[in-house]
Amino acid sequence: MEWDMNPRAMTVGLQQPQVRALHGLIRRNRPTAVFLMETKMRSSRLKGLRKRLGFCKGFDVAPVGRAGGLSLWWDTSVEVEILSSSSNVICSQFQVMNTGDKAYFTWVYGTPYIEDKNAFWHWMENSLIPTTMPWFCGGDFNKYLWSHEKRCGIVASHNRPRFLHNFMTKMSLFDLGFNGPSFTWRGRARNGDLIQERIDRALANATWQSVWPNTIVSHGAVLGSDHCPLIINTDPKRYICKKLFKEAGKHL
Repeated sequence: MEWDMNPRAMTVGLQQPQVRALHGLIRRNRPTAVFLMETKMRSSRLKGLRKRLGFCKGFDVAPVGRAGGLSLWWDTSVEVEILSSSSNVICSQFQVMNTGDKAYFTWVYGTPYIEDKNAFWHWMENSLIPTTMPWFCGGDFNKYLWSHEKRCGIVASHNRPRFLHNFMTKMSLFDLGFNGPSFTWRGRARNGDLIQERIDRALANATWQSVWPNTIVSHGAVLGSDHCPLIINTDPKRYICKKLFKEAGKHL
C-alpha cells in the first residue's frame, strides 16, 4: 500500500491521526508486508512503531537529514532477504513459508526533485536486471505514465523524457492496473487549483502474472495523507498470501 503522510505525523506515538489511520489500514487488510516511504524517522523509533503494529521483522533505510527514509515490514508468513538498498529503492526476495513460492520485490520511492530525475532513472535502468523469477516493482515513482493520469496543472509535453515508460519497456514490466479512484496523489498549484496525479503504481513481469494471475491492486481512501494507500492482493479468492501491501508513509 502506498501512502504519503503529513510531515509531522508519527513523531509522538499512536495518538497522531496519521498513525491511527495506518493502524486501521493494517487491521482491516491484514497485510503480509508493509512498505513506508519518506519516514523521516530513526530506525529505533520505526522499530518501536513496527512492533506496536504487529510486525516482527523489518528493514530500514535512514533518512538523510530531515528528508527521506524507507522502511519495509513483514510478518512470519514470509522469509525476506534484503538484496540491496539505497535512499530510493529496496530490493528484496520474498519466500512464502507455506508454499515455498519465491519472488523478487523492488520497492521504489522515485526522486521528487527534477534535477535528480535523470540520475535516478539512469540508475534504475542500469542497476536493476530483468529476471525470469516472479518480479513485483511498486511504489511512488513520482512520475505518471500517460497524460490522462494527471488532472489540472501543466501536463508534461511529448518532448519530455519518458523515464517510466522506458524503464518498464527495458525491464519487461507491465502495469497491474487498479480498482478505485483514478488518482493516487493530490496537491495544490500555486494558484490554489487542485492537482491530481497517478504517480503510485504496481508493476510486474510475465512470470508474476503466471504465478499470481488474479492479483488485484486497489487504491484506498485518502486518510491523513496526500497519497492514497495502494493495496496489493495476490489471491483475492483464496486469500493464500494474505495481502501484500506497500504503505508509502511519505513524511511519516
